[in-house]
Amino acid sequence: MLAPSALLVSPPPPPSPQSSSTSQRRARAAAAAGRGGVLRVLLVTAHPDDECMFFAPLLLGLDAQQQRANGAAKVLVSVLCLSSGNADGLGSVRKTELTKSCAELGIAPDRVTVIDHPQLQDSMNVWWKEDVVAEMVRAQLAMSPADVIVTFDKTGVSGHMNHRAVYHGVRWYIHTRKDAPPAYCLTSVTLLRKFSGILDLVPTLGQHASFGLQGARRRASGGASAAAAAGAVLERGVFVASPTQVVAAVKAMFCHKSQLVWFRYLYLLFSRYLIMNELERIR
Repeated sequence: MLAPSALLVSPPPPPSPQSSSTSQRRARAAAAAGRGGVLRVLLVTAHPDDECMFFAPLLLGLDAQQQRANGAAKVLVSVLCLSSGNADGLGSVRKTELTKSCAELGIAPDRVTVIDHPQLQDSMNVWWKEDVVAEMVRAQLAMSPADVIVTFDKTGVSGHMNHRAVYHGVRWYIHTRKDAPPAYCLTSVTLLRKFSGILDLVPTLGQHASFGLQGARRRASGGASAAAAAGAVLERGVFVASPTQVVAAVKAMFCHKSQLVWFRYLYLLFSRYLIMNELERIR
């Protein structure tokens, strides 16, 4: 597992007129790393169970970082779930399941927020408006500031319309707010890789080793480009769960009893998202 400070906070390059907003975001993240050593992370999801089905390696990795701090809160994670998952009329049940799941992943109940907005209802066929999602993110950060946002990518891992809309809403937010923290998205992969389980470690880690090598070569070239490359090396990262953490992820999924239909068991057996999370900077 990569240390979260190495993945989510990159040293700010010298500011330039062309990249003032980017420099502000990097400076903010770097300042967060030095603010008592506490990094505040906001995970934005679409439905209860997204946190354990897709983001467990990240959340458990961050929790492990906090545990190594011997009680000091080096990493503070919050979850903003943009719907109660009420498609089948089980919204209240799923809220409770989400709180239990987050507890298994090291997140206290008071750090979990569930939105029940008329324009953000669980549906495979309804697109959530980007400005509405962005407003929910803005309101959450106004109440509980964060240094880093994490969410789905534009494909949404599973292709779910709500997942994809969350990405576009978060991207809308960071593009319309100069004070927005840096945001990362969970990388989607092909269907074959998605259900390759631990076998997908080889191509995943190979890609990140190649990316790091390319960044090192750019830095070695010297000059102004070296400063930019220093930030670029940390534009992506990967969290890999230990066997103990994989077990914890499965326990978190079992908190969502209302969702344990037969194909979820297959997901638990074969999904690479219980084992690894790749994150990439949202631009």
